[in-house]
Amino acid sequence: LIRNRDKSFNILSQSQEDVYKSLSKKRKKKVRCVTTGQDFNSIGDASKEYNIYMSRISENLKGKRDYCKHPETKEHLKFEYIE
Repeated sequence: LIRNRDKSFNILSQSQEDVYKSLSKKRKKKVRCVTTGQDFNSIGDASKEYNIYMSRISENLKGKRDYCKHPETKEHLKFEYIE
């Protein structure tokens, strides 16, 4: 990586934030809360909206968790990936 810094790998010259943004754009998948019908651009957006850990939503999407409990309303929220 360091050898190729001047050629094709410019990651070392970018700020950490730029690197994070470029990687996260590639990995973002849209999700839908099946319970409410609301669509989100990413798990992170859904996490912020419902104040639920991203890991909990991810576990629900992978089938490891049946639902995510809303911290205030105690409603059972289910999520799915959308295209």
